[in-house]
Parts: sequence; structure tokens; C-alpha cells
Amino acid sequence: MIDYLTHNKDWLTLVVSIVVGVATVIATCVNAYLVSKQNEIYQEQTALQKKQNQPVFSFSTQLEQDLDDGKYGTEVLTIRNVGQTTSQPCQVKVNVYFKITKSVGADRDSLYFQIEDYFNVASNGDTGDNEVYYAKGCGSNRKYAELYYAAIEESKKEESNCYFFIDKFTITKIEYCDIYNKEHIRYYMDKAEISKELYNNIVSQAYDDYRFNSLRNISFSGIKTIIDDVHK
Repeated sequence: MIDYLTHNKDWLTLVVSIVVGVATVIATCVNAYLVSKQNEIYQEQTALQKKQNQPVFSFSTQLEQDLDDGKYGTEVLTIRNVGQTTSQPCQVKVNVYFKITKSVGADRDSLYFQIEDYFNVASNGDTGDNEVYYAKGCGSNRKYAELYYAAIEESKKEESNCYFFIDKFTITKIEYCDIYNKEHIRYYMDKAEISKELYNNIVSQAYDDYRFNSLRNISFSGIKTIIDDVHK
């Protein structure tokens, strides 16, 4: 055995060197893989932590009684941040739309108008109690109810031969900086978060007519005339 080892010393040394080299390469690869996985896990944990450390916006709408007749004609919108704080006050933009739908048989056509003065009192920014936006529309719900019931009355007419519906919805754009000072923009329709594309699509497709963008000007007969002309 000793003679065998002595005669094959160089060959055995080469084999050992190769085995050690291969083992070293394998160990290096395994170590690199483990470091990569650890870095991947760290990145995922960091991303999750940043996602968790974001604000959560809560929307609340309520009606208030008017002083003159006690009817619930005033609408109040409050947006609060119930999640992580922001590094700067939030910037909030709220658009309110009235939507009219005309239904004739199986056909349904719709138009919607932005009501620029639906909320005539608004405060933007951190106003305390986690509140980032407060808006009040004095008499706004009264006007909406007026249009809503006018659509019902029009639908009852025999000569109308169609049905009309009035809806209201809001879209909201909130800009903020998180605690990492990274800027974000989030979009909402009523209380549900939506994509930027849907938000821009709603804004671009609103019927733009100065006669119908104010509570003072809009009337059911006016918007009925528009939808009758557009969708004959």
C-alpha cells in the first residue's frame, strides 16, 4: 500500500487538489446563493415594512340638518388618515359629479357633469384628529335630491317612454410624502381606491359645459335636454 502511494504520489496530489478545488467552488456557489437569498428576503421584508408604514385613508360622509326647515340638505365629507403618519401635510383634491342615465328598453346611456361648487367650505391639510380634509356643502344634498326626484317624476310620464336616473359620485386625488420622504399619489372613487388611468378617464370624459357645473345653474330639464341630444 505504501509503495502504491509512493509511486502514485503526484497523481493522488492532483486528485486531492481537484477535489478540494471543486469543493471550494461548490462552497463558494452555495455561500453566494445563501447571501443572495438573504438579500432577497431582506429586500422583501424592507418592501413589506415600507408598505405597512403607509397612511390609510378613511372616508366619512354625513348629512346635517339645515337651520331653516330642519331637512338634511347639507353634506359633510371628512377624510382621515388612520394609518402611518406622513412627513408632510397631505394635499387633497375632490371632484363631485352628477350622473344622469337614460334607459330606453335595453339601451342605457349616461352623461356626468362635474359640480364645482358642491362643497363650498373646505380645509386641506392636517387639521387635527388625523383629519387631512374636511368639506361642507351647504344645501348641496338638497339640490341633489331635487334632481333625483325630478328624474323619477319624468320617468312616470307615459309620453316619456323611458326612465331617467340621477346618481352622484366623487373622485379624490391624495398626494403625500411617507415617513421615508417618498412621494405618493393615490386615487379614489367614493371610498374605493382606483387606478390613475381610471381617474384620468373619468376626468377626461365628464361633459364639459359651464351651464351645468354649478349647483346654481344645473337643472333636470337642462341635463335631460343634453342627454336627449347626445343620445338620440
